[in-house]
Amino acid sequence: MDNYPDRTAYLCDAIDSLGLPHDAAILELGCACGRNLAELHRRGYRNLTGVDVSPGYVQALWQLHPELAAYSIIIAPAEQVVAGLNDNAMDAVFSLACLMHIPPENEWAFAEIARIARHVVCLEHETASNRLAFPRDYGAIFTALGFTELRSEFCNTDNAHMREYRLRIFRKERP
Repeated sequence: MDNYPDRTAYLCDAIDSLGLPHDAAILELGCACGRNLAELHRRGYRNLTGVDVSPGYVQALWQLHPELAAYSIIIAPAEQVVAGLNDNAMDAVFSLACLMHIPPENEWAFAEIARIARHVVCLEHETASNRLAFPRDYGAIFTALGFTELRSEFCNTDNAHMREYRLRIFRKERP
């Protein structure tokens, strides 16, 4: 279970700030048990897709959030899914502590995310470094891939752990 429920509201508020229509195509990379997708559904978004590599998390998603049954939830590595989507297929791609787990040999996936997304919203720990997390500057990555960074700030929550995470919001500048 998620020990940081305030991060869902914080992340979904950031997605709301994009001003997208409720039928916008939105993809969450690393959807886990579905808390963020469920909140977006509650806020009226109706074209949601989730990706998670863990069958256990997706099983929990179905149990905790039966309202998400109408949406596509894909069990696969995020890199594999984004590589298979069409150019500009998503109005927004977002992640919460997922991109930081993409290993260096799969960093090609960032170009794939840029290819498919009109907006990118990420809430990631950019300095974490261990065998499962890789430090990266997502501002440098996505601006180099043709995005303008609209917002960058450390997570504004009451949870001290989450204050180490940086929220970044990007808009694609070229088609």
